[in-house]
Amino acid sequence: MYPIVFGVENALRSVMADYLEETFGRMDWRTLIRDARANGLDYCRSLNASDRKGN
Repeated sequence: MYPIVFGVENALRSVMADYLEETFGRMDWRTLIRDARANGLDYCRSLNASDRKGN
């Protein structure tokens, strides 16, 4: 059972990392949320692509 769970977890992390890199130019979601909070955004809007500078 564990190999299946770890395989699914790794696949989800890989897909999320690819999406974040393509959308925000970074793969580390913690840093994206931290930077958004430092810029005055709440947690609901922290990963919204329309809030990026330059849009």
